[in-house]
Amino acid sequence: MRRRSILPGLALAAALVSSGALAQSTSRTGGAAPYRYPCAQSITANQAAANEQLRQKYELWRASRLSYEGTHARVKADADFTYFDDDGTEQQLPQGTISEAQGYGMLLAAYMGDRKTFDALEAYRRAHRNAKGATPWVIRADGVVADSGAASDADQDMAFALLVAHRRWGGYTEPLNELLGTIRTHMVVPEGSAHAYLLTAGDMPLQYWEVTFPGSMAPAWYRAFAAHTGDTFWLEVADKSYQYLTSIDLNPSYANAATGLLPDRSRPDGTLDADPESHRFSWNAARAPWRLASDAAWNCESRASSRVDRMNSFFHGGGPGRGPTGIGAVYRTSGAFLDDSLYGGPDRSPWFYGPLTSAAMLSTNQGYRQGMWMETLRMTDFSKYGHELGLLGLMLASGNMHDPLADPRRSVDDFESGNSTRWWTYADSAGSTLATAMVWPAAVGHGVRVTYSVMNWAGFGVTLNENWSAYRALEFWVEGTGSGNPIYLELEDADGELFVHRFVDDFTGWRFASVPLNTTAFPRRRDYQPATINNGMTLTNVRAIRFQPWGRGSFGVDGLVLVP
Repeated sequence: MRRRSILPGLALAAALVSSGALAQSTSRTGGAAPYRYPCAQSITANQAAANEQLRQKYELWRASRLSYEGTHARVKADADFTYFDDDGTEQQLPQGTISEAQGYGMLLAAYMGDRKTFDALEAYRRAHRNAKGATPWVIRADGVVADSGAASDADQDMAFALLVAHRRWGGYTEPLNELLGTIRTHMVVPEGSAHAYLLTAGDMPLQYWEVTFPGSMAPAWYRAFAAHTGDTFWLEVADKSYQYLTSIDLNPSYANAATGLLPDRSRPDGTLDADPESHRFSWNAARAPWRLASDAAWNCESRASSRVDRMNSFFHGGGPGRGPTGIGAVYRTSGAFLDDSLYGGPDRSPWFYGPLTSAAMLSTNQGYRQGMWMETLRMTDFSKYGHELGLLGLMLASGNMHDPLADPRRSVDDFESGNSTRWWTYADSAGSTLATAMVWPAAVGHGVRVTYSVMNWAGFGVTLNENWSAYRALEFWVEGTGSGNPIYLELEDADGELFVHRFVDDFTGWRFASVPLNTTAFPRRRDYQPATINNGMTLTNVRAIRFQPWGRGSFGVDGLVLVP
């Protein structure tokens, strides 16, 4: 390993940009640019701040809503949670598990990159399948199944979470394909039947199927399933979803032409269900904006964006139940705001704000966009069941919930293998030391903590030999301890030239870093170059990156990702 003297190291510190906290350093070098989808952009102007806010919310969710049983984890409901059984009788379910929440939890863990939590949630799902391979809708806290029937939206979300996990880490083909087979066989109307390819409410036999839930339609999910399996069946399911939503629009009883609002449930042909409460945009239909915004943002689907546009226009308007601080829980599809006390209100809940915030990403009204982001962020505290929808809405709206088969970002290392064997350490022979240890939880999931005592040189690096020319920035999480020590991130390019980004550990806790891949953020090293060539940063074959601390202390690293 190359020897570096103490004096050149100090000269380098003086030659580079002035020291400061990591957040200042990333801002000085360009910061995190807003994330983009093919047909949308992050709702927040400060991407780095949004990412830190999401991470903090995720950790709060993990601490508040997860219950561990050995290696299994489930998402628990409130101590006073109740549900209605098939007979319409209200039943108590203190801290039990509803399958939809388990699906939301799996989505959160997969998108946040927390494999240990994801695997624990998936283990619980596999251990509690019903005879058809689906997830029972209601499971008591003691593990007893209270309702063995499945909710289709829950299982499709779990399948989509498995797809996200498989594309991120690999190894989930078998459970993913099994669950897709269950959904196809038991939850989608078969070809040749009336309403073929329409998602049903659950896994009941078709002769008992009477209503469908518009808020369950997830065409973006189905497109991803089609790409994964190569089976056009799922494209038929996506198209049928829009046909079904159109049948609702064509029914004058809903009077939703101006609002785009959908009923909680309807008959499969879009006609009204006998229950008048089902004609309202409320707790079930509220999930539709999130699901449709995904298809509009990822796939530029006009049938989704046109409805989302109408919803945005309605909710950012004036009047009762409208505007970022006025959205409630019960509306007629025509837009009339009903007293939230109908369902035990008042209800200003992340259950509604999260999906509508994801839809607001497509709005041109900047005040509404920012107001929805701030309100959802403020109220999503996981004090109640369903707040997961608040965080999922924030994730989509911030550009962090991407199409798993089309996301252009590339992981360098998220350490979710539970080890750092790819990385090597080095130190001079004059007494400097540096050691690494895996930690969980880190920023998200597993990470690495580096403990060092360096008076000459030492580091923590990985050999890559990767083409980074298509990427604009390297993003990662760093845990500071307030040591005041400088830390250098060194990049060795295709020619063997060394470029280094410097920041100072003058903060505590995890911070998000976005460092542009250019010589403003990574100036060429002045103290030492192993190559005589000097032709600028060449990213066609990045040979290695290294973290090199100075002084005595510790810091953490997690989730290194390249962004285009």
